[in-house]
Amino acid sequence: MKDLRRWFVCGFIFIMLFILAGVSYGTGVSSSHKSSLGGTITLEFDTSRLFVMQPVEAKISIVDAQNKPVNAALIFSSLYIPMYATGTNKPTIKQTNQDGVYSGIMFFNHAGVWNVDLTINYKDGAYEELSLNVEVADQTEK
Repeated sequence: MKDLRRWFVCGFIFIMLFILAGVSYGTGVSSSHKSSLGGTITLEFDTSRLFVMQPVEAKISIVDAQNKPVNAALIFSSLYIPMYATGTNKPTIKQTNQDGVYSGIMFFNHAGVWNVDLTINYKDGAYEELSLNVEVADQTEK
């Protein structure tokens, strides 16, 4: 009976470690950038990993220096792997119903580290250009 309890305790600890590792891993891929205007720009994908040939919704959140959402910005995007012929990839990004949040569908046709270049035109005439990196895995790496 003592051995059975020991195996039960060891199994319970093992399962809890896997659950805690999954919770701490997170649920999304994201990258943030400090804005030249003092706020923060965050690119976020609602997936734990990006894969080739799988369209995924990208959300871009913009807050100003006072942590208030920035609305009515125009965002232009370009996706590419530096020094690699990935073709033209310029997804449309539009504002959502949520303040300071913009979204669009992104599609990656090769595995590797992609640059997500964003040009953000603010309603006051200011603009900002930035490049964020995301890693895309091949389908075989699932």
